[in-house]
Amino acid sequence: MSNTWLRLPQDPITADRLPLQIGAQVSPSRYNTFVACRESPGYKFELKADGSVFVVDMAYCVHEAVVMILQRHFNLANGAALIDAPIDVFGQPLLCLVYDDPGGSGAVVAPDICVSPVHSHVQGPILPYPAPPPGDFGVL
Repeated sequence: MSNTWLRLPQDPITADRLPLQIGAQVSPSRYNTFVACRESPGYKFELKADGSVFVVDMAYCVHEAVVMILQRHFNLANGAALIDAPIDVFGQPLLCLVYDDPGGSGAVVAPDICVSPVHSHVQGPILPYPAPPPGDFGVL
């Protein structure tokens, strides 16, 4: 019998209950499906290595105000361009852009803001770099 489970509680989630476990023994593919299909706006989820899933954060007014200001600053570089702007700026772009967890678990990550150059406006490298530069993952 499997002990795997993944569900949001029926009652409201409040900040004093965080981190709140909402799943156990969940595979990265099941977690990704859950996040893509059932993610509630305003909650941040985390998949642990043992398959546990937690609600780790909630959106607060101050946090959302900072995200809005960051988006406005990055959009300044676009000038008056509303369509085909040189820089794409997204807020929590999980369904637009999918990022793999830096730890390589295969779980998707939905950042609060994503800034990306439009490839048609950015020249590719003249000499291709042989590999990505070394990161500082795990240095904390």
